[in-house]
Amino acid sequence: MKKVFFLMAMVVSLVMIAGCDKSANPKQPTQGMSVVTSFYPMYAMTKEVSGDLNDVRMIQSGAGIHSFEPSVNDVAAIYDADLFVYHSHTLEAWARDLDPNLKKSKVNVFEASKPLTLDRVKGLEDMEVTQGIDPATL
Repeated sequence: MKKVFFLMAMVVSLVMIAGCDKSANPKQPTQGMSVVTSFYPMYAMTKEVSGDLNDVRMIQSGAGIHSFEPSVNDVAAIYDADLFVYHSHTLEAWARDLDPNLKKSKVNVFEASKPLTLDRVKGLEDMEVTQGIDPATL
């Protein structure tokens, strides 16, 4: 009886010691930046550029982009990130409400459409956006 108890105690002790071994599978610290994107196209482009160097996540999944309102968890994910990538205030009006507070935080904000300029179409240089397209010019 004492031998069985002793053997069981040894087996349990060895299992516990083996479970405490830290060198077997050390978890690598996350390198790079934590990036949060607003919807799938922004996620896909950011992930393609970033590769595996950064942790890229998307807050929207399945919701329509125009009617999307971020949840408390979505806003928390944005504030915990190093970089927030979204398309524009025009497409994502909810991002406008976050902007003043994000500028005060550690989060870098990238509005993806901001650096873009509209191309001028030959023959339509004088047309303003509010005029629309004249069918005679087509």
